[in-house]
Amino acid sequence: MTFRREIGASDPRPVWLPIWRGAWKALRIAGRPEDGHAVAGNAQSFAVALEAGKTAITEDAQFVCTSPHIDVVIDATGKPAVGAEIGLTAMEHGKHLVMMNVEAYALTLGGEGAYYHGREGLMFRIPAFGIAVKCTCGCGDAFNAGFAVGLVKGFSPEDTVRFAQATSALNATGLGSQAGVESFEHTLNFMKTAKTK
Repeated sequence: MTFRREIGASDPRPVWLPIWRGAWKALRIAGRPEDGHAVAGNAQSFAVALEAGKTAITEDAQFVCTSPHIDVVIDATGKPAVGAEIGLTAMEHGKHLVMMNVEAYALTLGGEGAYYHGREGLMFRIPAFGIAVKCTCGCGDAFNAGFAVGLVKGFSPEDTVRFAQATSALNATGLGSQAGVESFEHTLNFMKTAKTK
């Protein structure tokens, strides 16, 4: 196995970390020179590598999502809950986000409810909540945000879609985007108690 010294470590003693073979192979295929990349085990070493014009190899997606040196985050983890967490963190730090996970898809059908189809074959349709609609601005975004929260919280697919619908429905009860969405607890309570059409 190949090893490289981590750059920028606060400990002055040499620190040797295993190199992730897939990353090295991809960089080699891309034509990057042998000295054009570095392993980053902490946020400081990640920044040092990027500031030196190198590709930083890390196991910690938080370095990527929070770095001022990164503009676009591409999530291709293949794990929806991890992808949702990466996506939320990236967006919280003003990054553009490209998500390449296709484990499942959920469609909001507005006043007709929502539809879910998972890779494993699970499919279902859930009716919409019976609400007095004031404004639908941002309802699709609210649905997506609620879906991401459900994934991060480890909800079942049904509860994830239901929470997404609850977020979107609450959004529609206020005037302006997110006006009716108060908190996670409020949305969860609405999801559990509000009647559907």
